[in-house]
Amino acid sequence: MWIMFFIATFLVQLIFMNLLIAIMSESFGRLNGNKIPSTLKAFCQLMEEHEFIISYKTDFKDARYILYMGGEETFEEITPVEYKLDQV
Repeated sequence: MWIMFFIATFLVQLIFMNLLIAIMSESFGRLNGNKIPSTLKAFCQLMEEHEFIISYKTDFKDARYILYMGGEETFEEITPVEYKLDQV
């Protein structure tokens, strides 16, 4: 009877830990997928909050758009997990 109790206790804990890991990885993937749009939104809000510093008429008089250019991206092979996260 005690052996069955310990086996059942171990299995229940194992199942709950796997469930917790699955829930956390889904949340992480969803938040990580929104990282780039959230960053761009934050940059736009920052520009809007500090627009009194920028003189649009003199700094951007010949420009039609204001572009933000990031750093160089490397093209390395991605793992299957990263590929799946990119698709999400």
